[in-house]
Amino acid sequence: MTLAFGALDGALRRARDFDFGERFAPLAEALMWLVIINDSFWEDDEADYRQHRESNVAGRSIEGLRYARHRLVHDIKVYGMHGALSAAVWGESNWGEAVWGDEPSWNWRTADTLDPAIDRTGEDLYRECLEGKPVLPTLEVATEYLRSYRSIWPLLVPKD
Repeated sequence: MTLAFGALDGALRRARDFDFGERFAPLAEALMWLVIINDSFWEDDEADYRQHRESNVAGRSIEGLRYARHRLVHDIKVYGMHGALSAAVWGESNWGEAVWGDEPSWNWRTADTLDPAIDRTGEDLYRECLEGKPVLPTLEVATEYLRSYRSIWPLLVPKD
């Protein structure tokens, strides 16, 4: 688990440090590590983890992030510019949608602009928690949730 958190932290650091146009890869990598860590907690103790995750605002977003990861991995058409990520650059995205703000940002695309999904598990939470929001802050908040859960996790997992 330590290595997974280290990899997630490294990806988030690169996403903060890289120039705007180079952030897609570390954001996608951070999303992957976040889902891997989530799935590890889920497999070890689904009942307690589910209850804890669903009672926390940031924890609830994780099922939406799993949906985003699924879209990124299984529905990608053009590397870097499809799936659930959209780049907003000074008032207009690469897809012609108006976006306002002074800073460029990678944002979660609206589900209506994506191709129809085969598996829609988590789409409702994607829409509620992520849609239209900047990617990096949502990944950082979810990471902090996972880190806080990790601090109590040893207390919940039965000892052999």
